[in-house]
Amino acid sequence: KWNSNTQNFGDTAILNSDGLAAYRPAVGVYLDRVFVAYSEKSDVMHVYTRTCDASGTWAVAVEITDHTTKNADRVDLTFGVDGKVFIVWQDNNRDTNYDIYVRTLNPLLGYSSGVIQITATTTDSINPRISTHLTTGDIYVVWEDYRRSESDVDIDQNPYGSSPYDMPNGPGTYTAKYDIQADEWFCSGQGSFDVHIHAMENIRSYTPATSRYFSLLLCILYEA
Repeated sequence: KWNSNTQNFGDTAILNSDGLAAYRPAVGVYLDRVFVAYSEKSDVMHVYTRTCDASGTWAVAVEITDHTTKNADRVDLTFGVDGKVFIVWQDNNRDTNYDIYVRTLNPLLGYSSGVIQITATTTDSINPRISTHLTTGDIYVVWEDYRRSESDVDIDQNPYGSSPYDMPNGPGTYTAKYDIQADEWFCSGQGSFDVHIHAMENIRSYTPATSRYFSLLLCILYEA
C-alpha cells in the first residue's frame, strides 16, 4: 500500500491462505476502502474477497463461491451506486462447460445475494468483465462466448476464398444486464436471454475489456 506521507510503499501483505496458490486478482476502490477478489486453489478453485480500510487493516477473507464450485477463476468486480460489491467469475461447476456467475455483497462483505448464474449454454462462457452505469445504476457483464456455430457465418462473404476473419466455430462477445430498479438479472441463466455484440464482419472476438464505470455508452474493447 502506498503511503502518501512518506512517499513509499509499505510492507508486502500476503492476502491468500497460507500454503495455497492464488491467481488473477482484481482490485477496486470504493470511498476509503480497497477491495480485492481472487481465485484460490485447494482441492478445487474458489473465489475469495478481502477489503482494506483507511488504516491499512485487512479484513478476513470471505468466500464468494459456494459448495458447488469446481474451477472458479477469471474474477472481476465493480461497485453499485449504493455501495454494493458485484463480483463476477467463470466456473464449470454445473457441467463440463464454463458458465458465468455473479454474487453481490455489501461494503462490509456481508452477502446481499446468493451465487447467481448468468449464462446457461452448452458451450463455454469465459473471461467475464463487469461495469456499472453511473446514471441508471444498472450493472452490465460482458464475456467471451463460444455458442456461435458455422451457421452464423456467411460463406459467400468473401468471393476470393476463405476469409481469415470468418468464424466457423469460435468465440463472440456477449453481454447481460442487472436492472437495479427491477432488482432482476436479464440473462440466459435467469430465464431471459444474452445479447450478442455482433461486429460488422464475422470475426472471432476474444477477452473483452470494459471500464469499471460509464455514464453514456458502454464501450467494449476486445481482441479480434
